[in-house]
Amino acid sequence: MLFKEYVDNHYIPYHSGKTKNAKSLKNDLKMLDIMSSYNISDTELKRISPTDITLLLSTLEKDRHIAKSTVNRYRSRLNAVFNHALMNRHVEFNPVRFIKKYKEYPRGRYLSEEEIFALLSECRKSKNAELYTIVVLALNTGMRAGEILNLAVDNIMEKFISLSGKQTKSGLPRIVPLNESAVKVLKNHIESTAAASGHIFKSRSIRECFKYAKIKAETGGLRFHDLRKSFSAYLKIYRNIPA
Repeated sequence: MLFKEYVDNHYIPYHSGKTKNAKSLKNDLKMLDIMSSYNISDTELKRISPTDITLLLSTLEKDRHIAKSTVNRYRSRLNAVFNHALMNRHVEFNPVRFIKKYKEYPRGRYLSEEEIFALLSECRKSKNAELYTIVVLALNTGMRAGEILNLAVDNIMEKFISLSGKQTKSGLPRIVPLNESAVKVLKNHIESTAAASGHIFKSRSIRECFKYAKIKAETGGLRFHDLRKSFSAYLKIYRNIPA
């Protein structure tokens, strides 16, 4: 039985019935589809060796320019396929178990003071007039991008933000204290913006403008979530990250 034949007719029906998370299943199926587009697809399942697995993973890394952590995800999916095949006696051993995972390092970092000022400077220049305020809020409150973008006028109190369970990742209501910098930028933004819709920000996504600003600020592989980590790191040192 060929690799693709086994994946399509045996593994995918099994995995689809077992996996309840739709997003996770979608990602897994995408990885399987990508791997099936390579030479391994037409290789007899029981003849696939550790060398074949190594070649596939290195080719994926090179062709698709993926991080080593992503290569590990592909390896894990292959491992699951062969464990399933082994359990059902379609193969005599799992070749993936002989392939070591890449060492992974914790994701995320916090910005230095110089990086914060460089990033804020670029955010001020952004074509998106709201980006600066959004980033200052993230740095001074630790709020997630979605929480900030979905802020309504009713959420804003004098010295804190009140989030309902529908607005938080945990599903639980949360009170977010506001320091001087956060109060300042929020007040300035609200005074200069007609929030007719009830929302504080008109932007529904800041992905592209934030990406451009971080590149211009030379902050490397910074993610918006790292602003949350920066807030936590500086919390014991500063009362405010200056706006």
